[in-house]
Amino acid sequence: GRLAEALAHCDASVEIDSSFCGRGPVCGGAAAGAFCDVHSSYGLLHVKRNDVGAAIWHLNASLGCVYTSYKAYTTLLAVYDHLHRAAPANATLYEDMASTQAAIGGRSDLNAAGLYREAARLHLRAGSPRRAIAALAAAPRGDRDGVAACFIGYWEGKAILEEATSGRDAPRRRLRAYRQALEAFRSVGACDSHPATAEAAEAEAEQLEQAGSLLLPGSGSRSGSGGGTL
Repeated sequence: GRLAEALAHCDASVEIDSSFCGRGPVCGGAAAGAFCDVHSSYGLLHVKRNDVGAAIWHLNASLGCVYTSYKAYTTLLAVYDHLHRAAPANATLYEDMASTQAAIGGRSDLNAAGLYREAARLHLRAGSPRRAIAALAAAPRGDRDGVAACFIGYWEGKAILEEATSGRDAPRRRLRAYRQALEAFRSVGACDSHPATAEAAEAEAEQLEQAGSLLLPGSGSRSGSGGGTL
């Protein structure tokens, strides 16, 4: 079809009244408005152009509108299904799916956290701990039962530890990363809903504390003072 002309019409509508569009790269940072049809139109057009990133961003932005939410969500599901069939272990895809759940908000925040966790796991498997850390930083953690904080804390510790051990950082910077990883593992706590995660985090924390007694100058058996920690 005449996609370029259709996009030009969307652009023209933004120029006439940018409050129709909302906040975003196309909208020039305009304040969010109540009229969300432009986001929906942009998103559907970008799907036809195979510009997946732009499509997801605009369709996510139109999820909060009663007039466009159903079409936006079903289109996003179709896009994600197609992409998942093509590359089921694509970490970036999981981040995109998580962004949609986060855009919905409310009870969907827990779904978003779970998808960001899976994205982080896949990034780690691909040897990209920094991208795993970034994915976890985007994850919502405020669910009522604290479930998200359980597994996000565990995987955050794993990612920080992986980055520290795989890089060439100076010893002092690496020690700081070990401390951050320890804090992440300790943040898991009892985690009644995921006891296996709590046990794994506790085991990781204990190993780090034992390593800290050897790494810290003047601590542990080297000084005879006993029991240094990270």
